[in-house]
Amino acid sequence: MQLNMDYNFSKSNETVSFPEGAMSMLYAILLILLILLNFSCQFKFFIGFICLLILSLVTNILAANDLSYFVFPFALAAITSYTLFVITQVFHFLTFLLAAERVLVYFFRSTEEKISLFQNFLKNRIQVLYRAFVVRDFVFVIYTVKSDSENVWHFTNHTVLYSIMFVSIDNFIFISAVFYIPIYVSVRKLAYLASAQENKPQRYIFWKTITVLLFKSFYVPLAISLIFFNGDYLEAYLIIIAFLNILTTPLVIQISYLGSNRRTLQSFKETLQLKQSSRLCCRTTASSSVQPEKF
Repeated sequence: MQLNMDYNFSKSNETVSFPEGAMSMLYAILLILLILLNFSCQFKFFIGFICLLILSLVTNILAANDLSYFVFPFALAAITSYTLFVITQVFHFLTFLLAAERVLVYFFRSTEEKISLFQNFLKNRIQVLYRAFVVRDFVFVIYTVKSDSENVWHFTNHTVLYSIMFVSIDNFIFISAVFYIPIYVSVRKLAYLASAQENKPQRYIFWKTITVLLFKSFYVPLAISLIFFNGDYLEAYLIIIAFLNILTTPLVIQISYLGSNRRTLQSFKETLQLKQSSRLCCRTTASSSVQPEKF
């Protein structure tokens, strides 16, 4: 069986050939469709990425370990994962800025005009913020390769500095949740007002704080094990945390919105009640037969 320009599978003197690069193009199309359909739900993308890797490994076995059919889908998935990583870090940074602005405006009314100007300035230059994060990672990779070409992941002072920056930005969302606690306490004191009872502005603060604390508690075992191993596997822990952030960030946004939006929460409750009612109506048991009354 010769594999120079195509795959040849012979059976009963019949030959079916696949042109060179067809499988790679198929993987690329599937992955692009997966990204377009499920970009808002990174967990499905992650599962699809794993499935593509499994398909690539099977193809390697059939193609006598031809890595050309494995590199392209892996590289495309890696680029997409890095894009989600940058988006997540920018989200953490913007959430921290928004929480700080809310605290200043709530407790210091005189800063409202300046903060409004800053928001307009940042809104018009949001792309610069994304580029800054990309340039930071690019400079880190270039400097790491030049300093140690044999082992890119070798730990040096600049890798430790990058790790500190990564952990600091990752904790911005936790700090933003802490910033909302004084506002939550103050709003609770005004719960007797009719507007507060109707709108309940503390719902968003409550749900966001609980959601962030819940997801960040998953990192505690990682931090404890990192201390136990004296930082020997810090690179692996950073990669795990990055993937956890990609998966949990949409949940933080959605749960905070669902918990704070009165209409959405009410619709969700009605949906659950409708499902329970349908189950009760459709349930058939042996004891449901009607017996005549005895007089």
